[in-house]
Amino acid sequence: MTEQKLGDVVKNVLQIEISDVDENMKFKDMEIWDSMTFMMLIVRTEEAFNITLTDDEIIELDCIKKAKEIISRKLMK
Repeated sequence: MTEQKLGDVVKNVLQIEISDVDENMKFKDMEIWDSMTFMMLIVRTEEAFNITLTDDEIIELDCIKKAKEIISRKLMK
């Protein structure tokens, strides 16, 4: 469920399928990446999972793998 929701967020914000990229690929290395895209990714992730990311988590959020880890951690609390 988490991976599907994240996949939907990634697809909508980054305009890519989550399965089309290596989960370790840095967001900043994607052609579409800019500060507005990053903000949209944060907001849509928070909305989709009903979580609030801390400043440290936002800084840590640099690839799909990290996004999965952060979301899983938040959902376990």
